[in-house]
Amino acid sequence: PNLNLSFEKKLMLQLEEIYGTSMLKLGSCPLHPVHTAFRKGISELSFNMDSFFHDIHFFFKLSSARREDYASLETMTEVAAQYAKQHTETRWLSMKYVAIRILEQYDNIKEYFLKFLPKEKNFSYHIKPTERYKRISNALKDPLTEGYIAFCAFSAGDFESFLLPFQSNEPQIHLLYPAMCKLISSLMNKFICKRFLSVKDSDNISIDVLKKENWKPANFIDIGTKAKVLFGNSSFMTDEGQQKLRSECL
Repeated sequence: PNLNLSFEKKLMLQLEEIYGTSMLKLGSCPLHPVHTAFRKGISELSFNMDSFFHDIHFFFKLSSARREDYASLETMTEVAAQYAKQHTETRWLSMKYVAIRILEQYDNIKEYFLKFLPKEKNFSYHIKPTERYKRISNALKDPLTEGYIAFCAFSAGDFESFLLPFQSNEPQIHLLYPAMCKLISSLMNKFICKRFLSVKDSDNISIDVLKKENWKPANFIDIGTKAKVLFGNSSFMTDEGQQKLRSECL
């Protein structure tokens, strides 16, 4: 953003000196705050998504033997084995595709870390009990982990639908305000009671999202279809766990 502002300032001065005119001041790039908002939101969860994604990726990247054994498990899980994508910290929305890949591979990943590796001969041959292995195993043993990842992929979709169209060389400023209103309205629609929301996106900006009386009941907060499916399995996730996940997503 500072680079953008510096360039704008120098451009303004040159236009005034050479042509005696100026441009409409638009401020810094609006994509950065939206991108940062997603990162800040995900960091509110008690699950460290960034660390988990990095651990999964580099665990396999650093060993061809691990990748070969992981691929062999697809005959047991009947899920085609694919390796986790790499998440880049400076591009937080790459997290969406990392999350989707891990959700697709979740059965394989659990089979590998919780059943295959703990066998003594496999454990001693492939790894030592490193901190990375411990972090991955502990996360996979927690039924909430899959819910956190599913929510991450779900919520990233709204932010991506805003950011992608504006990464263009075409003039987009005339579309910025309605797009911002649509993004905010879409996010609010997931947890604000419908009776407070207007059909017109720009009207919703004035709603106080911090007032609890404006919120939907906990069970009606939209956290994505995948997470709802997980909640439907009472043996998989307790009511207490569901409540914890919903409150953190809120």
